[in-house]
Amino acid sequence: MAELYKEKGEMAKAVEVLRTARNTFPGEKKVGLELAKELLAQGQAAESLTALKEIQSDSPDLESALLMIQVQKALSLPDSAELIENTHVSFPASSEAAYEYADLQLRCGDRGEAARLLEPLLKGDSVPTDWKLAYADALLGEDYRNVHQSALPATEQLRTAKAILSETLLAEPENIYAKVLSAELAIKEDRNPKPLNS
Repeated sequence: MAELYKEKGEMAKAVEVLRTARNTFPGEKKVGLELAKELLAQGQAAESLTALKEIQSDSPDLESALLMIQVQKALSLPDSAELIENTHVSFPASSEAAYEYADLQLRCGDRGEAARLLEPLLKGDSVPTDWKLAYADALLGEDYRNVHQSALPATEQLRTAKAILSETLLAEPENIYAKVLSAELAIKEDRNPKPLNS
């Protein structure tokens, strides 16, 4: 029933159906996960966290762990780093867990490790734009605090990063992450960066 409401675009009714199902079947993990996903999609991360905690077990499955990471990141919770690392270690074959760990490395300043982790993820057919941009970010080695002091990456890395940025901006001209990376690259190359709103 919740799926039907989602297909119709009636998200509030879908959430209400999922809440009713959770209350009727409190131990049903799948219902709790669906409720948490829907709440997060609607911007209700705190409620999503509550729903996840109700179904949490000592050894979470990959889907639960990845959803918990998204919720913790949305809420800017400090313990997300530990969860990301544990998920990566527990599910080493998961591309999603590898991406989250690479993103953590990028945020911590270890761009080399982030690039190493992201490179194999880009070999698939339908790679998410965020993964490509994180790889470009890792290659460019930018730190917004020291952009004027850092050097350009090696030629092949620079070519790869530029290709990712061009492809992304062509498909999504308003992608702010791609615009920021392009502006940082322009500063590095000593060119005049385009304004972010152009």
